[in-house]
Amino acid sequence: MKFQFRLPALLLALCFCVSLMAQDALMEAETLPRADRITTTEPVAKKSPMNSASMRTDAGYVRVVYSQPMLRGRAMLGDQVSYGKVWRAGANEATEIFTTSALDLGNGQLLPAGAYSLFVIPKADGWTIIFNKDLGQWGAYSYDESQDALRIDVPVKKNRDAYEAYTMFFEKGKLVMTWGTTRVELPMAFVAPPKKVKIKEAIEQRPNESDN
Repeated sequence: MKFQFRLPALLLALCFCVSLMAQDALMEAETLPRADRITTTEPVAKKSPMNSASMRTDAGYVRVVYSQPMLRGRAMLGDQVSYGKVWRAGANEATEIFTTSALDLGNGQLLPAGAYSLFVIPKADGWTIIFNKDLGQWGAYSYDESQDALRIDVPVKKNRDAYEAYTMFFEKGKLVMTWGTTRVELPMAFVAPPKKVKIKEAIEQRPNESDN
């Protein structure tokens, strides 16, 4: 009788051990990399790598993220990148810019704080720079002019040395875009928010009626 009672208990213990072993094997199979996904080759660098540039002052922070196409012996601006057409200002995804404070872009044109896609319309003598409210775009294929927040025209200048990679950087309060010997500069200055005056200070600064 004792043997009959012990047998079911042994069977339950055996089943429990087998279940644990199966679970361990499954977890090991899930954590180990699959052989068909392992590669020993070197990673392939992107033809147009991603890059970024930023500017920070006490008044704000602005950052631009873009991809860098290369000349590679080709005539790009005015050829591969057509004059008079909207361009992503880089490669791959459309260039994007984020600013924590409003920006004064010169001539009284203000860009509110926020995030924007940045496009350009290049021409031989000047570029139209476009800040567009539609984010996450690939190239300029879905560009919608109705989403433009601001457009501004800037003249083209010439570099002494040619840039192989399309490059954007901040220099002396300007966003510089350059490729080959072409260079454009867009002034960018943070607009300081209006000073908050406390109620107590406002009352103290208000003229006293007895003084009139």
